[in-house]
Amino acid sequence: MNITKPIAYFFVFIALFGFLSTFVASSVTPTFAQEEIEVESKEINYTLPHAGLLPDSPLYPIKRMRDALWLFFTRDSLEKAELLRLFTDKKIVMAQAMAEKGKWDLAVETAEISEKDFARMIEAMEMAKKIGSAPTGDFLIQVNLSNEKHFEIMEDILIKAPQGVRMRIEEVMQTNVDHHNALEAL
Repeated sequence: MNITKPIAYFFVFIALFGFLSTFVASSVTPTFAQEEIEVESKEINYTLPHAGLLPDSPLYPIKRMRDALWLFFTRDSLEKAELLRLFTDKKIVMAQAMAEKGKWDLAVETAEISEKDFARMIEAMEMAKKIGSAPTGDFLIQVNLSNEKHFEIMEDILIKAPQGVRMRIEEVMQTNVDHHNALEAL
């Protein structure tokens, strides 16, 4: 029995996977879109990252796997919180893009995942605070702005959404309000 052929296939598979993951990682370089929101009569700039691959892309599972590994290997709680803020911001942008495409179920599902990541970010911030490395004031400001921007985007999605998904969007918005309250407690 000749075993060199399966070994050669294995190495071709590994090389192809390496090429694809490098291609995906390099093509998802964040570019920032400037968006302004109004809070308490002040004009505050908050940038949302470019989403990169969207959930309707066939390569999106590779991106999710990369993000999960990135998060897994990040051990510092504050770094993990910063990474989760990036992920949650990207996912809310993805949800908005899916809504604009009329893919409502995918838009709501992505917004739900975004808010789950936001909850994980708050947990990481609380863990950092418990071990004595509390988040800085600048980071807390950015997290609060992120929370407010998410709510604004979900309001926009809700206005345009068909009747069948509005209740789910309202639930996501309530989760966002709960996160706002949790942030005030920090």
